[in-house]
Amino acid sequence: MSNKILSFCSDDLRHFEFWKNELKIEIERVEATEDQRQHPELLQNQKGIYLAACLDELAGDIYVAKAKEAPTEVRDLGYADSLVFDTRHVWPRCFVKEALRLGITQSAPDLETRHYAYVTGSGPLMRVGVLVAVQMGFQNIAVVSADLEAAKKSLSFLKTRTFGIQFHWLKDAELTLQPNNGSLMINTLAPDSEDLLAQDLPYMNYLQRQGLVVTLSTAEGVDALAEEASNVGVKTLSGDLVTGLRDYLFLKAIGKAPDSQENYVQSWLKSRASQREKPS
Repeated sequence: MSNKILSFCSDDLRHFEFWKNELKIEIERVEATEDQRQHPELLQNQKGIYLAACLDELAGDIYVAKAKEAPTEVRDLGYADSLVFDTRHVWPRCFVKEALRLGITQSAPDLETRHYAYVTGSGPLMRVGVLVAVQMGFQNIAVVSADLEAAKKSLSFLKTRTFGIQFHWLKDAELTLQPNNGSLMINTLAPDSEDLLAQDLPYMNYLQRQGLVVTLSTAEGVDALAEEASNVGVKTLSGDLVTGLRDYLFLKAIGKAPDSQENYVQSWLKSRASQREKPS
């Protein structure tokens, strides 16, 4: 079986360095070619060459749209963050969804689902966040986006699969006008985003003190929302922790994971903290 992992992601080099240098996992990172980036669906015919593939958002969208076979949930989401190869199949998977669910339940096991769940953005991670909130039992979900039409279109698959869920569509400028009715905020925006919404998120008028703030981005920069949440005593879940859980699930699926999920995630967080302390 090949140890090659095809990478479509420009920012995943630190993951591979962590796996190889600190965990001594035998893998080889292979950069996706331009042709593979334009036509990731052709990987369906390349069984045996790669062990897996790490997809960026564009490749994940394109692959699932043209995939011959995919798990129902992945096809509904229209997005995969990984491909897992075996001798007969290429399976698109979305490990970040399960990682997000695990992270939320571990960080806030008593989260009140009778209140609102807020999710920002309009891309694949927004769809993941909304689906996790639905599966956790939230009945009121507020999607906050600068592009509401795109957000509504991308969530159309939920209409036939959910009953009793109330979706609330908020323009980015409307967030600060909301009452204190939320127990969960899943933010998909990067800390350095110039989006107007990124400036309003730290006001937190919409979130109750017993709630949870989730940041899915792992981009460098000051996370003003997470900092303000910590200052006022609201629990937070970092993008680094969610990524650690996602990576563990990915490695487990390809037979390369260490024995302990907890130890893996703690080692990953320690490595990320060390990286962030290095001068740029």
